[in-house]
Amino acid sequence: MELPSFPIITTELEPCIYEAMRAWAVYSVSASGIRARREATMQAKRLEVGIDAAALEDADGKRCVVENFAREVDLDVVGLNGWDGSANLSPDIWAFLWLIAKDPGELKIADQWAFLASPSNNAPALPAGWTHKRLVSAARIESDGGSNWQIAPFRHSGGLYEYSGRRLVAVYSAVRIQAAQSLATAIPPGIELAEISLLSAVTSGSLQIMAFTTGAANPMWSAWAATGKRGEAAGPVYCPNQSIDTSVTISGTATGSLFVTGFRWPENVEP
Repeated sequence: MELPSFPIITTELEPCIYEAMRAWAVYSVSASGIRARREATMQAKRLEVGIDAAALEDADGKRCVVENFAREVDLDVVGLNGWDGSANLSPDIWAFLWLIAKDPGELKIADQWAFLASPSNNAPALPAGWTHKRLVSAARIESDGGSNWQIAPFRHSGGLYEYSGRRLVAVYSAVRIQAAQSLATAIPPGIELAEISLLSAVTSGSLQIMAFTTGAANPMWSAWAATGKRGEAAGPVYCPNQSIDTSVTISGTATGSLFVTGFRWPENVEP
């Protein structure tokens, strides 16, 4: 009787199998463990960024992987782990935070990487020799109340981006027929879901403020109040093109305010 034969299991793989497995590993990675923050107690013009694992791409779509990396980014310095120098930093712009790496060649696991802040959300000014990139977060640059700029405090963890407090977007003191309201001072391009807060504050009379997804017939949120009262409503609103619709009905003396408290950062997307 013949004995059945079994494949011999070894600790070595055929080169073609190894290459296929390595390519699969690289191209199956998206991004995980994204985190960034700016606290008011941190040193001026600095923030912290980190990531557990991420795939980066070059201009030809070739990928590499970076794992377990965190750094302090100083926007007052031009270069790696700082500002890309393609424009002057000033209030009312976004600083987009990129993870970048040098070309690792066939290895596909990066051995040199850094963070880079840029005013561009699609084409940062990469230093020479740094070919791979991935957008991981963003920070709002605002006035410090004088002649300089500062970073708006925030916390970003995974898909959740929250400001430290509410960011005022608009104040209404007159009737407003449903019309577009930009959120560009509080959410960066490419964001589709904003967390908003509506506030009605009435001295006399009444006021109702409503927020709509652009072009929708029915409001997502509505805040109403009458004499001596305050009304508030909050929640997510779909906001393509950094915009929603708002409307206001008012009688007497009252104000309506629109705030953004945060937004949803897109997760598990291609680099």
